[in-house]
Amino acid sequence: MVEPKICQHSWRVLNQAGYHRRKTQKVIYLKPKQKAVRLQWAKDYKDWKAEDWARVIYSDEAYVVLGESKGTVYVTRTADEVYHDDCIIPKYKQSDLRVMVWGVF
Repeated sequence: MVEPKICQHSWRVLNQAGYHRRKTQKVIYLKPKQKAVRLQWAKDYKDWKAEDWARVIYSDEAYVVLGESKGTVYVTRTADEVYHDDCIIPKYKQSDLRVMVWGVF
């Protein structure tokens, strides 16, 4: 998305209203159903105590991907809109060259 040119006065008005030019966040793309499932999980376990979480084993996996574009995209947003759907770039787990790293703690 290309932002239209805005005159200096308009930028001042936007800045006073809390809008600033910021880099977009790259986040893993989640479908609406996936977001709903994650929210429900958080609600189900929100009352767990430290002792409950101490009995859980955490694991994660990540791909190290080579060949993604390194270009920077900027959006104009407020500070609390950092992960708003209109202010991010979806990141997909697709690439020709990747290495998977997996760990447990």
